[in-house]
Amino acid sequence: LETVRNVLHNDVRERQTLNDEIDGEARTFSSEFIPLAATETLPPRVLLVSEDVTFAVAERAKRERIMRQLVETLVGVVDRRDPNSADHSSWVATVSRAIADETELDTVLAESVEITGRVMNLGKITVPQEVLTKTEALTDDEFALVRGAIGVSAELLAGVEFDGPVVETLRQLHQNPGDRALTNKDSILLTTRIVAVANTFVAMTSPRSYRDGLSFNEAMDTLLTKMETDDTRRVVMSLANYLDNHNGRDRLEGIGKRPPTS
Repeated sequence: LETVRNVLHNDVRERQTLNDEIDGEARTFSSEFIPLAATETLPPRVLLVSEDVTFAVAERAKRERIMRQLVETLVGVVDRRDPNSADHSSWVATVSRAIADETELDTVLAESVEITGRVMNLGKITVPQEVLTKTEALTDDEFALVRGAIGVSAELLAGVEFDGPVVETLRQLHQNPGDRALTNKDSILLTTRIVAVANTFVAMTSPRSYRDGLSFNEAMDTLLTKMETDDTRRVVMSLANYLDNHNGRDRLEGIGKRPPTS
């Protein structure tokens, strides 16, 4: 009744997903409330169209579960080939999702940045393992191979029907390497800036064989100097809010821990 009143008052359609139980079975209904104008004989009223989408919702959940399992399997393959940055993708996904939730992105975009974080290094599967595990400085050609891995990830996943802009976000990250994704004032997706900030934060705070990771405060100070666009500022401040006000420092504590040596 409250929805009907709102639709009548605002004269705007409203869609809701409602859960109910019929004969002991949980059901999901997609319901649309459509305002109808008054006529000579009838007052303004609302037409309710309700569809049972239980099966469709279950199938989508199954598809998403299979997609996540596939992504985890592929990422695991890459992590085994590149032990120096194992778990990097998982941390980028975690930080990306935290930022997305802080900025109140809709569910599809929030899931998109999380998936992008997990698959961004998938293209490293085409990089020779001796390059990934090399301890001395990379040659220009080797560095180009590693830098181009995100572009390869986009190519490998181009045929996958993601709900959100996963592939486009990967392409923009490839086209705007390093700080360019943070400082570029052209039309870059918000999802791209979120993953770029998350990737930069994780990279700075993660220990490597040749250096310790920065503290969270040091990493945030560096990110704060890169806020040249409103979108980047929004993303960085959302990360700061997550760290300081939503227990983010404790939840991300594992980033800064050097993995045990064998």
